[in-house]
Amino acid sequence: MYRLPALIFWSILFLPTLAYSSPNTTPRDQLMEYTLDTLEAKHKGYYKRWPEEMEKYYWAKKELDSEPIGSIAEEEKFFEEEGKGSFYISAGHDANHMHYKEYSGNDTLDEDYGKLRGFYMNLGYKGGHRLAWLMESKPFIEGYFRRYDALVLYDGASGLGPLSFKEKAEVHRFGLKLGGYHSFSSKKEGLFYIDIGNRTWYRGENEVIQGVLTYAEKYRWVYLGLGLGLNYKLSPKLTCGIEIEGMGALDSKMRADLYEGGTFKLKGVAGWELKLPIKYYLLKNVSLDLTPYSTWWNITQSDPVLISGAYYYEPNSHTHIEGLLVGITYRL
Repeated sequence: MYRLPALIFWSILFLPTLAYSSPNTTPRDQLMEYTLDTLEAKHKGYYKRWPEEMEKYYWAKKELDSEPIGSIAEEEKFFEEEGKGSFYISAGHDANHMHYKEYSGNDTLDEDYGKLRGFYMNLGYKGGHRLAWLMESKPFIEGYFRRYDALVLYDGASGLGPLSFKEKAEVHRFGLKLGGYHSFSSKKEGLFYIDIGNRTWYRGENEVIQGVLTYAEKYRWVYLGLGLGLNYKLSPKLTCGIEIEGMGALDSKMRADLYEGGTFKLKGVAGWELKLPIKYYLLKNVSLDLTPYSTWWNITQSDPVLISGAYYYEPNSHTHIEGLLVGITYRL
């Protein structure tokens, strides 16, 4: 006598699941078909009977995107591409202006400044599946390399008085980023990462200028960075974003070829970098990239080092660089 009510109960329970799994419905149809009450009930107790990806898709839309969902075509395209991963390579020109200043209190000891030119290259992989341990984000890994150089103006002083001349400046920077991308909607995407990198700056050369013996210096440090960013799709072909990274040195040294030479251990090196990436898609898998950026580094005064019977130290300094990356990204 209890079989009929039980049959009715289980039929009502499973009808939404059977309807949802229909292969002829689209993601848009599925979202529009079920009411908020049904979705809330599903979210509380029955969500495991529904496809997991559609569940994440709906709740990301509902909770994180206050804008209209968009056209059916955009919805379906976004949903279909969720599971695809891809390799990519980027390369281009790096043009910037560097300003380095050593100081003691409010007094400027010397400065280096000028325009530098070079190139950059990135090689990476962006995963197509969200990972629970990565806060439901898609993983990515990216290796990068930058190199730029030029003759810059040195403005300082020697025992003979003020001294100004052009000297060599060459900067190498490379590293590896590990992090994740999180799609808030078909138009908005956030990213976060850790960055392990190396920066080397070759400053000056061993030569005599205006009767003064100048010497080469090599600044080098390994750094750990933490970065956050947000990208927004303005149109099917155009995206823009913002990215900021804070960095701290794990190992920082400066080698000076003064007399027999000496190595200064820098007490502290910290920095940050701000980027404003803009991408215009020439093809589905090829984009023209334009990225204004600003980089800042601060070095804390070193301990004295004994060289040829006298003590020398590396003073406090800061560096700021404003630049522009122009290049192409090709997604394999």
